[in-house]
Amino acid sequence: MSPKMTGGAARRDHPAWVAPMVLGEVLMALHADALDTPAGLAWFVLGAVLVVVGGMRVFPGVITKVLAWMNAHRGRLTAATAAAVVAALAVWIAAPPAVAYGLVLWFGCEHPTELRVLTAPDDVDTYQDVADAFVRDTAGAGGCPTVHVHVYGVEPATALDAIGVGWQDEQLERHGGRPDVLITGSRVEVDALSADLDGAPGSYPVVGDTRTVAWSPLVLGVPIALADQLHEDRRIMATWHDLLREVRALGIGVARPYPTGSGVGLLAADALLSTAPSGGLVSMDQARGILSWTSTSTKAAGLPLDSAVAMLAAHRASPEAATAVIVPEQALARSNLLASTADGVRRPCIGASAAPNCLLAFYPNDTYRVWHSATPLRWSPGSRAHGAALAFTGWLGGEAGQAALWETGLRTNGQTGSDLLNQRNGMFAGPRTATMRDEPDTKRRAAVVARQLPGRVLIALDASASMRDMATPRSTRMDVATEGVRGAIDRLGENDTVGLWTFSGRGVAEVVPFSPRDGARRLVGERLREVPTGGGTPLYRAVREGVDAVDVSDGARVGALVVLTDGEDTFGDKAADMLAATRDRGVRVFVLAIGETTCGDRVIADLTEQTHGGCATASPASVDNAITALFQQLWG
Repeated sequence: MSPKMTGGAARRDHPAWVAPMVLGEVLMALHADALDTPAGLAWFVLGAVLVVVGGMRVFPGVITKVLAWMNAHRGRLTAATAAAVVAALAVWIAAPPAVAYGLVLWFGCEHPTELRVLTAPDDVDTYQDVADAFVRDTAGAGGCPTVHVHVYGVEPATALDAIGVGWQDEQLERHGGRPDVLITGSRVEVDALSADLDGAPGSYPVVGDTRTVAWSPLVLGVPIALADQLHEDRRIMATWHDLLREVRALGIGVARPYPTGSGVGLLAADALLSTAPSGGLVSMDQARGILSWTSTSTKAAGLPLDSAVAMLAAHRASPEAATAVIVPEQALARSNLLASTADGVRRPCIGASAAPNCLLAFYPNDTYRVWHSATPLRWSPGSRAHGAALAFTGWLGGEAGQAALWETGLRTNGQTGSDLLNQRNGMFAGPRTATMRDEPDTKRRAAVVARQLPGRVLIALDASASMRDMATPRSTRMDVATEGVRGAIDRLGENDTVGLWTFSGRGVAEVVPFSPRDGARRLVGERLREVPTGGGTPLYRAVREGVDAVDVSDGARVGALVVLTDGEDTFGDKAADMLAATRDRGVRVFVLAIGETTCGDRVIADLTEQTHGGCATASPASVDNAITALFQQLWG
């Protein structure tokens, strides 16, 4: 065959061998980031072979000429060889990413794994910032995110309860999807949850290993205009008991976040009720006096009985308030940053030019660390979300994650503070950490909860016509509800007062006036037998008037309205009016749904959420357990 014919054959082969060359480039680009795995290396080598063989077939004439030239100029090739190797390496390194970026531009990014991270409402912004850093750190070729993180907030006790029952439809509707990672401040409670779910069926999550990733000390934020009244050494040398006693003697009020049975609310209550020097707790009578003082201080300053972040936001808007606040250091630091940058001008929180709404942090030497722990939850074996959860919790404990947490004002394992935690921002860079305490144990938790204010509880019982319906073959809904009322009264303390109302087509009626627990218990059994049922359901009116009747404006008691109902409002009252009338009243509303109505009802959900109450749906057989759960929330 002549050279001319050979050249013609090469040209005829050209179209067939272009495709293998392009395929080879694509394989090299797709697997350039996976050369550390056998499969990735094999695919990359196959791509390289296709490129080389295809090139030899497509450009045979060029290759023959190159080889002839190299044979004639061997002496001059030595110096050029090194440059060629460098150029080849540059192409090998640069070409696959360039191709990958081109593929992203052409085809777009793959859908990232969805990861849900659940934390306390106060910490949502913090962990969204941290999650954004994780997404950037784990981005793939062309900057494509490999994971999308949704951070949402639920009160810790509510979140643990929801996970403990398998995050059923009721929780899905009210709180959103099942969490893949739980961020909480209590390892004790997570360990208890893990023990409870050990061996549970597949619809319940597998609780992974908990990793403590950061912490923040509980501090007393004192208004900058009043801080000079306290000696400088009190910032780190005093106990909670001594510091609060001095503050009170100076006429400075103290406010705390909403009292809860866990998290910051529990730690703040513990700090208020601690004694010196033993670190025990004050008596029940002393506790009532202290907590009444803080309640009065809160109202006098116009602060909401709410979360730390909400309370600090209100304090920033009232710089003249002569009230200190018990909050985590990180929340105070972030609040001071907002306070000192009003009108776009950055001002310090110390000195003559200090922003007037800054708070100066005091660090009692027996204060608590507010821990931040991350726990992965596996809802189904082999899920991509669980893989992302393990990656995220591992990343939080690594160098990059610790740096991201540190930037938010948390203290981490590798750092002692951040740009937020300095004197200019009202903080103290080096508090005495050796004497700080970890979270209280179960026994102390129970003792703190027991020292809460006495309760004033009103029970509102649905007596509409539907309550005549049979709940079981032998009991009407009214019979079931009556047992629920008795169970509720049995869970009150001896110092609590309770009243009983009914609501029906006849309106809202008082059955038992507010009375001490034991007296009310005797009256309930007698008078409920005489209560007629019938007509519609003035639910919204009962709630509105019930909250008015409980009235805790004097700050001397914990107020709650417990509603037992089997239906929705049928009197035509407006839900919006009822919600407005019950907002910011300090009375928690709890609903026990025993019929068609459920806790998924939007109005009930909004009502219980805005009043820091709760809701439970009960069958005739589970009324007692539901009542117990609701009252645990009330006294928590």
